Amino acid sequence: MTKNYSILINLILALFIFSSCQDAEDIKLKTAGVYVYHEGAFGSNNATIGNYDPESLDYNPSLYRGQNSSFIGDVQQNILVDNNNDRIYSVLNGSNSIDLMTSNLKSEAKISFPELDKPRDIAVLNDVAFIANWGPYNENFALTNSEIFVVDLSTNELVDRIETQEYPEHLFIKNNKLIVSHASFDGTISEISIINLDNLQIEETLEVPSSHRK
Repeated sequence: MTKNYSILINLILALFIFSSCQDAEDIKLKTAGVYVYHEGAFGSNNATIGNYDPESLDYNPSLYRGQNSSFIGDVQQNILVDNNNDRIYSVLNGSNSIDLMTSNLKSEAKISFPELDKPRDIAVLNDVAFIANWGPYNENFALTNSEIFVVDLSTNELVDRIETQEYPEHLFIKNNKLIVSHASFDGTISEISIINLDNLQIEETLEVPSSHRK
């Protein structure tokens, strides 16, 4: 919880510093609202999403709970705001599922199937979702079968799988290419895979200077 509230504090400080550098009449905030996602405590099923209003400085930490009368699930790893489809996707690493909701955080459905194991991120192109999945650990807590899952959003069913290096993390789609970063257990990122979405094949894997995830 401390980690999540520190994000909000840093955001407020950033706004304060920005405003102190310019005259008030020069500042035009374009953001109507900011979603703040709370990971929750592992095993407690208490992940949720709040909303911060930059104009009024009001923060509602329980917006999702107010809409759905419950928490989202266990360990909210990431969220994706898909403005094209008026949807928000919540990646639940501990619950092994993806919560699908409207832009007002009303939960509509969940993506969940047996193979989904420690999901980390999601990217969406039209009616297809790509999910970074760490997969199971072995007896030494090393990953054995990391993949990118391809899901048909009209049915929320798994339709294809792309085998990839261990620890797939952040996903980004550009020019019909899926960009996948790969982390180590300590959180450092040293490789990026480029996947062609026409044939779902890895075209190239690039080494990058090792750095911590942002």
